[in-house]
Amino acid sequence: MVTTETLRLRGLPPADDWYGVSDARERRKRQNRVNQRAHRSRTRPKQDLTNPSQVRDLKPSLIDHEPIHRVQNDPSEQVERRELSQVSLQPVSCLSGASSPNTSTNVVLSRFLTSQVARVSALWLKIPGSDKREILLEQVARFYQSYRLNCPTADHLLTLTKVNVHRGFVSNMEALGITWEWMEDDSISPFCMAGPACDTEGLPEKLRPTEVQRRNVHHTWIDLFPCPRMRDNLIRIGNDWDDEDLCIDIMGFWDGASAGPFGLIIWGEATDIRNWEVTEGFVKKWGWVIQGCIDLMWSTNSWRAKRGIGPLFPMS
Repeated sequence: MVTTETLRLRGLPPADDWYGVSDARERRKRQNRVNQRAHRSRTRPKQDLTNPSQVRDLKPSLIDHEPIHRVQNDPSEQVERRELSQVSLQPVSCLSGASSPNTSTNVVLSRFLTSQVARVSALWLKIPGSDKREILLEQVARFYQSYRLNCPTADHLLTLTKVNVHRGFVSNMEALGITWEWMEDDSISPFCMAGPACDTEGLPEKLRPTEVQRRNVHHTWIDLFPCPRMRDNLIRIGNDWDDEDLCIDIMGFWDGASAGPFGLIIWGEATDIRNWEVTEGFVKKWGWVIQGCIDLMWSTNSWRAKRGIGPLFPMS
């Protein structure tokens, strides 16, 4: 695994040495320059992936695919989701009355605790930073209270949308076997570190890395976007965009001062591009990100049509 000490021992010039740089964006720019240069010379894959144990340390789930196969190939997933939808919003005390052997409390809870829904929830609550975690729990509690009392509040809409998108990205993290350690500021995508040798057949179709992802150094966060062309657009533009601004716009529930809506909307399973929609504000501010994303445009128009709204994109 590449460490700070390893980079320093390589004798970086002052303009590229990111060790000790406090600004996260500047540190990432310098690190990207270093790794892009190494990638072009094709020495990085040989140095980092020569030892099989290093590959396993870099990304066990991307190499072994165990959690991915368990999610993708588990035929009981649909059953788990139906049972969860019936019991997850009920108080625990209500479950004690279950008597049917087919839907007993133990069976339902056992299936839930090992389901993809539970794994995503567990990963979601491990979000780094106690302040963000507290805000997340407070917001979810507010939304649930409004739902329980059947009195939705209009001022919840923007934050609720961002919370849902954040959970969708965490769901894609789980599908890829990515942990929060891979989301740190200086993280480099395991796809470009492993190169063409990384077997991704077990991954959800729309999350499988493109050639652009494999061949260009980029942050792991980009791998979570549900549209392959969108990921390529973000990588190809290099560092000429504000990743923090984009992050706040689409999922920054912790930023009370953020305006909008300039983000995305998710309506179902995060790995399926048909469950995503872009807002008009997102198109105006971040239109270059979705250039060529035909599937996402079709999906957006479809969801708008269901609400009786005209299409956002002209489709022939």
